[in-house]
Amino acid sequence: MAPINRLFESVAASRTDGIAVILSGEGSDGADGARAVKVAGGVILAQNPEEAQHSGMPAAVIATGIVDIVASSSALAERLSIIASSRPNMAMVDAVDEEPIYRILGL
Repeated sequence: MAPINRLFESVAASRTDGIAVILSGEGSDGADGARAVKVAGGVILAQNPEEAQHSGMPAAVIATGIVDIVASSSALAERLSIIASSRPNMAMVDAVDEEPIYRILGL
């Protein structure tokens, strides 16, 4: 399983308000995980394949029919900020213990 799918499936398993953002990349990596986020009640954003350096990943997730927003990467950043700030449960993300993340990243 592609790492991005594992990440998205983890989000889907732990949150009903998750967000998956698919950017430039090859193949269909991310499509299965994004589907899991959507089924759990999340929102799916994808970079416009015409703008992406590698269009495979965004095109694959768009082809699933589950994408809520397709836009340029800069427009996705703006939309992501709006979506995250409008979801009351997103405030809980700030309370998450960051130590495991730093251990994973080796920081």
